[in-house]
Amino acid sequence: MENADFEAHLEAMLAETEETARELRAELRELRSQREEGARRAAQHAEIERLEEHLAQTRVDWAKVRQFLEEAVRELRDKRKGSEA
Repeated sequence: MENADFEAHLEAMLAETEETARELRAELRELRSQREEGARRAAQHAEIERLEEHLAQTRVDWAKVRQFLEEAVRELRDKRKGSEA
């Protein structure tokens, strides 16, 4: 094999190897993403299973709820008045 042919062959092998490495990296990213999504879903399902327990432990402070709603309505009214001016 001539030197130029050998160099061309090596260049082609390098290009193929680099493309394979890119494909492998993409596949690895996809696998990691799927694993993370699976872990996230498992955690969400675990919390959903505990929802009844969470609700049983929750106490509603209706005064705070009312205060929040009053503030939210006040802000919305202020924004509406500001946009009309």
